[in-house]
Amino acid sequence: TKLQSERLETLALLYTPGRYPLHALQMGSAYLVQMAPASTIINCAMLQAADQLLQRSEVVREFLAKQISVEGTVVSPVGSYGIIDGNLIPEGGQIRDALLDEVFRDRVIFLYHGELIEHKFGRF
Repeated sequence: TKLQSERLETLALLYTPGRYPLHALQMGSAYLVQMAPASTIINCAMLQAADQLLQRSEVVREFLAKQISVEGTVVSPVGSYGIIDGNLIPEGGQIRDALLDEVFRDRVIFLYHGELIEHKFGRF
């Protein structure tokens, strides 16, 4: 199934800008760990940074457990496709709760639960 164009526009409008403040918060926490004057502040900042990394790791692990097989890509000016699990999926198409975000000659990028996950395939 393919996401409706309205939903894709909403996703692009809300998701992409939303990633940067969360990443900045994670980096700020890591920086605070280095600069904090007291161990109580360091512990809080370190736990916050670790929690954010853990959340991302769990999403990536869940995606990898789906064992999506990328056999190849078709890249052309008319449209790009990924050959995934034996199916030709267009860029922007959906497979197993993931959105095929971008297609390149040697890899594809999926959007899964708010995380961009790059998948290279065996030929390269």
